[in-house]
Amino acid sequence: MQRPLLPVAWLLIGGILCGEWVRPPLPLLFGMSFAVVAVALAWNRGRAWLLGLLLFLTGWTGASWHSAILSSRDLRVMLDERPRFLTLRGIIQAPPSQRIFERDQHEFWHSSALIEAEAISSNGIWQPAAGRVIAGSPGILPTNIFEGQRVEVAGIIQPPRGPLAEGLFDPRAFYRREGVFFQMQTAGGADWKALGEELPLSERFRRWARKTLALGLPEEDEPLRLTWTLLLDWKAPLTGSVEEPFLRAGTYHIFAVDGLRIGLLAAIGLGDC
Repeated sequence: MQRPLLPVAWLLIGGILCGEWVRPPLPLLFGMSFAVVAVALAWNRGRAWLLGLLLFLTGWTGASWHSAILSSRDLRVMLDERPRFLTLRGIIQAPPSQRIFERDQHEFWHSSALIEAEAISSNGIWQPAAGRVIAGSPGILPTNIFEGQRVEVAGIIQPPRGPLAEGLFDPRAFYRREGVFFQMQTAGGADWKALGEELPLSERFRRWARKTLALGLPEEDEPLRLTWTLLLDWKAPLTGSVEEPFLRAGTYHIFAVDGLRIGLLAAIGLGDC
């Protein structure tokens, strides 16, 4: 067989797709999986077929587990579809994202961060909570908001919206696959409060690298922003006008390449000059 792992991949993918549409109780899926394992250990002749079934069940169980409600503190249990104003306390799970949008030749910034919820408060009383929330804010977040920081964020929380029209991008489905079921919108950086001040090594490096790459340059302009994007995976300047030439040239994939590798290649090239 030239591609021995192809059936394995198809079985696992089939289980994942099945989990997207059919979500039986997790105990049932786990029980079926353990039963298949027990039968496979006892039945030599049917073991190959049973292992295939187990792969399918593994993908199905994993997809169902990813979106299952496992705690009474889950935000999907505590909140409903209606927008409401509350304060969220949690830990930022990834570096905050910043994007630039152009309108009438003016730049507008928007920031967002993924927060693992610890507690919520809507009337001054804190309640333990669990779940992931994508929180957004106009402008740039304060410098003490970074990955790993515990924060309190105040804003309007609700489930992500669906597609604007049939066939268009569906934010709700996209975030659901990421394990995010709520979205919070704040009025600005003043609604974000840091609960700690220790700056992690990764964030210190990002700030040092951006400052170092800007040495000797008079101002922050588009070429410098693109340099930060290529080397530091900073996606803020990827506006439509910037992306279009790369799309036309078929070179947009360079933004998906690890920045460290580009830096290493550039250093090798400069060293040979």
